[in-house]
Parts: sequence; C-alpha cells; structure tokens
Amino acid sequence: MLDVKQNRLDYGRLLVPPEGFQLSQAVATTYSVDLDTLLSIPVALYYAQTLEGELLGKDVQIIHAIHETAKRLKVYHQKGQLHVPQVAKDIYAYLENSLIPILPQNEFTSFHPKTWVLRYQHTEDVNHIVFRLLVLSRNLTFDRSWDVAACLDGPLTDTSHANTQPLVDFHRWLHGVHPFPNGESFLAELQRVAFELPEGFDQFALHPIGIPGYTANPVARKRATDLLCLSPFLHPKALETIRQNVTSTAELLSRRIELERLPPKLLQQFSSYWLTDMVVDGERLNSSEEGATEPVEQNLHAKVFLFDEADHTTWFLGSSNATQAAFTRNTEFLIELLGTAPATRRERIRKQLLENPDIGELFIPFQPEQGGQTTEEDESQKQAIRTLEFKLLAAEAAAHVSLAENQTNYDLQLKIDLREIHVDEAMGVSVRPFVRGLADQPLQLGEFNTLLFPNISETSLSQFFQFTISEGDLVLRAFLTRIKVAGLPDSRLDNIFKSIINSRDKFFAYLRFLLADDLSKDDLELDLGSEGKTDTGNGGEWQFDMPIFEQLLITASRNPKRLLEVDRIITRLYEENEDCVIPGDFLSMWEVFKAAVPAEEDGND
Repeated sequence: MLDVKQNRLDYGRLLVPPEGFQLSQAVATTYSVDLDTLLSIPVALYYAQTLEGELLGKDVQIIHAIHETAKRLKVYHQKGQLHVPQVAKDIYAYLENSLIPILPQNEFTSFHPKTWVLRYQHTEDVNHIVFRLLVLSRNLTFDRSWDVAACLDGPLTDTSHANTQPLVDFHRWLHGVHPFPNGESFLAELQRVAFELPEGFDQFALHPIGIPGYTANPVARKRATDLLCLSPFLHPKALETIRQNVTSTAELLSRRIELERLPPKLLQQFSSYWLTDMVVDGERLNSSEEGATEPVEQNLHAKVFLFDEADHTTWFLGSSNATQAAFTRNTEFLIELLGTAPATRRERIRKQLLENPDIGELFIPFQPEQGGQTTEEDESQKQAIRTLEFKLLAAEAAAHVSLAENQTNYDLQLKIDLREIHVDEAMGVSVRPFVRGLADQPLQLGEFNTLLFPNISETSLSQFFQFTISEGDLVLRAFLTRIKVAGLPDSRLDNIFKSIINSRDKFFAYLRFLLADDLSKDDLELDLGSEGKTDTGNGGEWQFDMPIFEQLLITASRNPKRLLEVDRIITRLYEENEDCVIPGDFLSMWEVFKAAVPAEEDGND
C-alpha cells in the first residue's frame, strides 16, 4: 500500500484517461501551483503520456494540448500561491483563465485541499461517461517530495449515491465561489457516479472540511487503539488532540525540523521518526557525484493517519496535516478508507516503512530530549511576512492596457489601494507584470498607488503580477497573483500562437502532432531545431511531403472532425504576404481536403 519502492506517485499517470476515453472536463483544487507543472498537465490529459522527461521548451509539441485542455480545466488554488518561474514565458497566457484564486478569511487560514474530479467521455459513444476522483497530498507542482494519493474511478449510473454527496457539496461550494463551465450538469452527474473502492479496502467516505455544513476534521475526533501518523507539518495542540483519543501506541513520522520544535514532554507520548537525510538530500548527493545541476530536495509531504482497531484499520489521507490550522480553520479534503485485508492494516504499513530490509533505514528514531528547539524571532518574522502578504492580496487592484506611443506595443497601468496597510518600515514591497525584461517598481504602503509599465509587446502582455517583499537587498517572499487586465487585445492569444508556430518547419511539425493518432514521449521530446525538417531552408516552394498527405487522407476517412481543427489552424496562421508559414502549394492541396471538413457544431470553440 505504501511501498516506497513499488508504489511511487506519478501525477501524470493518475490523470491519463482510461483506454478509449478522452477528457471532457476537469475541476482541480490545490494549495500552490507551479505554472510549468500546469503547462505539462495537458500532456497527460490530452496525449495520455506521463509527466516524466523534459518538456520545457517544447512549445510546438504541447501548444495544441494546452489550448484544448485550458477550455476544459479549472484549478482552484490559494491566492498568492503561484510560484514564480525562473523565466517569464508568453505561453503562460493560455493558463490565465484556468486558474481560480481563493483568498481565505484571514492570514492564519489556508485553502488547502488537493483534489481532482475528471469527467471522461468515450471516443465512440458520447453517452458512455466515466469519472475519476483523485485525493492527494501533493500540490500542483514538480515537488519531488514523498506524497500519497487515492484514485477512484466510477461509471455514471441512473441513481444517486449517498457517499458522493460530500464531494458534490464541495464542488457546489467551489461553483458558488467562482462558477466552472457546465456546473449544474456536472454536479448532477457527479451525484450519480458509483465510485469503485481502491483495491483491498471495504468502505470509503469523503470529507470536505472548512465549508458550510462540513466544519469538523474527522481526524481530530477519531478514537482507536493504535495510531500511525505521517505528517510533514506538526502542531503541539493537534498532536495532543489525536493522542488523547488513542489508548495504546502512537507513532509519528515527520520531518526532523518539525520534531525538533515540539516540547520534549509531548514527544514522550509518541514514538517519533524523521525521514533520513539520505533520502532528503539523496538527489543532491547523486547530482553532485554525477556533475548534474539543480538537484531537488525529496522530503516527506505525505499526510496519512492510520487508526487501528481490533478487526480493521481506518485510513485518512489527503491534504490535512497534524496541525491546529488543519483541525480548526483550513479548507481541506480527506478520504476515509476502512480496510480489513492484511495489506491495509496499520502493522503491515508500519513494517513497510520502519522495518523493511529491502530499502534500509528510511526513518530514524527521534529522541524526546532533542525537542524544544524553537526560535521566537524566526516565527515572529514569518507571521509579519504572512500578514503583509495577506493584506496585499486583499487590497483592491485593477489594471488596464492602452496603445503605446508607437501604436504597436502597449502601456500597462496598475492601480492598487494600499492605504490600509501599515507595517514595519524595514520591509518593502515591489511589483511588476510578469514580463521578460520588465523591472520591479516600488509600492508605497499606506498610499493609493498608480504605476505605469510602458511599451510592452502584445504577445508579452500578462495578467500575472509578481510581488516581492524584501528587507533591504534580502528577498523575504516573492509570489505571483493574477490581476484582471482590461483592454487586452482580442488577438493576443492568436499572436502568441503565431510566435510559437513561426516557421514552415514548425507548421509541418505541428500538423503532424495534430494528425497523429498515437504519440510517444519521444515524439513530444523531439528537438525540432535539428530533426524533422520539411522546409526547403531557403524560403522556396514546399517540397511535397507524402507522410502528411497520407495522414490527411487517413484523417479524412477515419476522423473528419479532426480536419476541422486543421482548418481552424490554417485560418489562424494564414497571412497574405511572403512571411506566411504555410506554403502556397500546401494551401492549394488543402482546398481538396476542405470538402471533407465538417460544419462547425454549436458551442465549439
């Protein structure tokens, strides 16, 4: 069940549609988002490939999947928890409308659930619908830490199912915060899904936490004989709560730094373990030996509570840490699983993690006298930063663009009301649209700010803004947030697309991806700069390409709807000048195939 050698979490594989199905809609929740991770998600949803490998910079290969997935996906996340990428990319504009920020009630509360509900439709029978529910401990990031997930598939039936009602209520609440497409029909169908139990378990229940009607965290109320708790973040009061509900042994697996902060007296009530540095720093050590760069830490991030009783073990897994915030005020989501099979019992999982000779000593015993190492000064600064960040995110902000003096680029004006923010003068705040080469401008706390960012190209315009909190030259916190920008040109996304498909080589490569029935990860990782050239290289006439001609013939007979997408792409890219990336001879040939292009259907994008 939690075999770290055999059961590693692959985010992409969890999202890949079942055989014969394609994604029709998805609603996800997460605390934090990495934009590059979100760019790669369509590889799984649209091309049915895992997320392993190097896809950054493969814009030609993935742009169609991103465009299609963006129409079907909404991701609800905590406002301000968009990671700042190393480089601003124009293609991030395709993600803007998929991201729905949620600002909690105060700076001490988090929107913290990590779920996916995916609706898949059979490619040959539109009435054959399957749903998938993912409950995870992982955020929507490339984090390599150890996480856990539960995956439940289920067909659409003719009757309602009581155990899906909490899931429906959770998504109805999300829909009320910010509507997602086809919301009412999506919710009505979700009520009728018969989710199948994960292998080895006998019952399941779903627990949204921190929304109307669902305020209590079930972990805080669960009584049992024995407990095995995996939680990367800890709080003394939360641990006291669960310990008093367990009559016998309680074992705690966490990060060393979290255990060091706990009072020794509390630690005496648990058998505690920390994830060994050989795992946490293992990738860094291997990279150092191999000469690689930018190794990633692999810490514990899984959140699992196993409560043992005489004849069964109850699992709670999902987003909830063993913290007071998770138990009393955060928005969270957990799945409860009851198992009687030996593979689901607490003792079996304990041996897999703590006494497995095949993997060595993963967790090191932590002695109670090592606890009590808190630094009030560090905690005070963290709270001050968090309070300032919350006030910045809650401030009223608006932006708009207008044509620049050269009548080609744009000037962006940002207005943000910070008159209610008064903090330690040592901390400063700056902001900039997340655009390449654009410098930060300082914000004046306690004032109404009007800032002008001039001369931005159309394809670089962004609704993502980077805020930076600093103390002198020291950056304390940097994050992205989306601010709606009025006046964005309607042609922006089309021109970004043209900037990606900017040569005949790339046009034909893109066309091959569009027409292919099956793509491998090697196809997606192909370096288009050195392979697969179809251009003459000198701007001359198109050289007749038999594979594309054959693909068009096959597509016309087997899947004429796909020709409609080809026709849309040609319309978007066509220009009546010599710089057009579509050769004239190809356009002449395409006129023959246009007769097979089906008419546009109502509601199609």
